[in-house]
Amino acid sequence: ILEGQSVSADAVTFTRFDIFLESPVVLFPVSACSTDFLRLEASSIVLKNRYSYDVLRPPTLCFAGDGGKKQWYNNCDVRICDISLQSSSGKILNQANCSPSALLSLAWPVGPSGPVNIPKWRVDCHVDSLSIDLDRSDYALLQHIVQYNISEETHHLGEWLALQSLPPDVLSSFRNSIIV
Repeated sequence: ILEGQSVSADAVTFTRFDIFLESPVVLFPVSACSTDFLRLEASSIVLKNRYSYDVLRPPTLCFAGDGGKKQWYNNCDVRICDISLQSSSGKILNQANCSPSALLSLAWPVGPSGPVNIPKWRVDCHVDSLSIDLDRSDYALLQHIVQYNISEETHHLGEWLALQSLPPDVLSSFRNSIIV
């Protein structure tokens, strides 16, 4: 799609969602085999997406004089309202007068040229002020959840390293072959 042309998501099939969960309970386990977890209760969780478009990233992949190729992005918002946290023993971790809300916004490229967009993801997160009381075992629980879930090495590190070690002309040829 060239600059100045009308762009409409109606012409393309996109999956849209608008999901509302009332009084959900979400368990964050330490690991797949663990019986220890962090329990999150909320008054609601809302997941909703929309599509937008912008110029393809990086601009070096655009052809001179075409005004820049357009790229569609899936924008997903996850809103969690009135959060309450509990340990697996049932102890309430946040203070009684503290029920914060959170908004997590994600955006990623979709379509045939999605794989060449850099950076791949845009992630924004906002959490209201949260005050929690942790004893030694609660702190260890949170530390283990982060260690075994978030800090775990990616399963695609080998593919990423292989792409980084390609000679520039081969990488350029690869990128050009996947752009529509």
